[in-house]
Amino acid sequence: MACSCSLFLILLTVTGCDREEDERFPSGHHDPIEGDGEMVPINVKVDGVDEFPGGAVTRSGEILTKIVQPLDSTYDSGYDVETTIESLLPVNPVQTRGNMANMQFRVVAYKNNSITAANYAGTAVYSTNASGIASIVANTATPAAVSGQWVLRPGTYAFVFYSYGTNSAPAALSGNWSTTVTHNQDFMLCQKTGVDVKADASGQCLLSGISFSRQCAQLQLCVVAKEFNNNTVQQCAATISGLSNSPVTWNASQTTLPVTGTSGTLNVAWTNPNATTVNSNVYKVLPQTNRTLTIKFTTLKIGNGQMNNAITVSATSRIFSAAGNYKITVSIVPNYISVRSYKWARGNLYKSGSNFYFEASQSNYHGGATEGGFIGWNTLDIGVGKYNSGNYSTANDPCYQVVPPGTWETPSDGQLQDLINAGVTYSGSPKGFWFGGNNGVFLLALGSRDQSSTTINNTISKNGAWAFYWSRTPSGKTAKGLNAMQGNNSAGIDNSWARPDGRTIRCVKR
Repeated sequence: MACSCSLFLILLTVTGCDREEDERFPSGHHDPIEGDGEMVPINVKVDGVDEFPGGAVTRSGEILTKIVQPLDSTYDSGYDVETTIESLLPVNPVQTRGNMANMQFRVVAYKNNSITAANYAGTAVYSTNASGIASIVANTATPAAVSGQWVLRPGTYAFVFYSYGTNSAPAALSGNWSTTVTHNQDFMLCQKTGVDVKADASGQCLLSGISFSRQCAQLQLCVVAKEFNNNTVQQCAATISGLSNSPVTWNASQTTLPVTGTSGTLNVAWTNPNATTVNSNVYKVLPQTNRTLTIKFTTLKIGNGQMNNAITVSATSRIFSAAGNYKITVSIVPNYISVRSYKWARGNLYKSGSNFYFEASQSNYHGGATEGGFIGWNTLDIGVGKYNSGNYSTANDPCYQVVPPGTWETPSDGQLQDLINAGVTYSGSPKGFWFGGNNGVFLLALGSRDQSSTTINNTISKNGAWAFYWSRTPSGKTAKGLNAMQGNNSAGIDNSWARPDGRTIRCVKR
């Protein structure tokens, strides 16, 4: 979330008060210093607070990832759940600091430039107004002058500033050393070391250059419904588990929040649904690295259909960086693309581990020879040269195995011809072919794997790329399939492909 301008918090001059007005300090307040002696009044000037500039969503640094799963794994509901996790980059990437307005923060001083409980020297709370100008909060300074101003003896200090992003005073550190932070707290920090506290020409000391950094990430969920009889999302609530432990203990020597555990949970609410795309309230979450998150929709009503506890999304290797801004969009969409007479899968088939899946989009692919996207004819074994030498069977059809089993199959040569009859248009970026227009089926020109080696022929990364897609139709000892050459607005059916060749598959509904 970026701001349109950067404001600097301006020094508020603290005026002196008559030292005889001791009644300003009620019973229980830290006693004011009657004789200030060499004590130096402290003023604070804050530059601002870092905005949420975005951040990677996996350890590899990508800012977008997509997960696809069936709405129901026990039968074909006709819908998939597509989950997109993205890092929201700032609208203005240059403007990364915002005005710290209407917030209170606490400052803790440690003498001898050493941040330890034993070196604690004092504390005070400051408040900013709507313009970001800071002033001390009455009766919070210790030690304090009779005027209420915070004072310290001359020397070299380390200062720790912290805030929870609200207009309430942050609690004092336990034992002058530590405090706790939970999910949905906008915790922010600044640390200044080696500060020489001495009186300037005005008789005071100004702590300047104070810029807070956010220690938590910002997170929002979004639900999108498509092609229901009634697409209105009327009710929505969710829980996220697998987050960092909450609360987490932070001590004054730490410049960032510790990242610990996986027991944290967050309840997510939607204040104003009743639309086809609904955004949740925005939450703050503790930072985390390489976690598996589980998102469960405890309440979900789309149109007249109630789907409470029906959707659970698991996302591995997730990170939430401090000051990151993240959005998780869960779309309930038809699990097919309809072109002419048939319903086609929304992505190519691939194998991971012992299971078969569809790519998250039509432009995604596993291009390596043994990454799972190249398969011999009518076989569940993606190894080089593996194939079925007999008749076609659903038991050997990898499409048939996609959850829920029995929903999909490898297309026949007639079904592929029907796709061709919808019209073919070549696209150069990425290389592939649209069948039935730009809202139809898109088949990437990925080439094919050699039947006896890991060589990829006619690959998408080179000129002369071809699309080779298996049919389930045998042709003697060979089999049939669809082919299309880079640059051409046409495709055809080949009647004699060698079955050991590794080729791609786009499944069709049975």
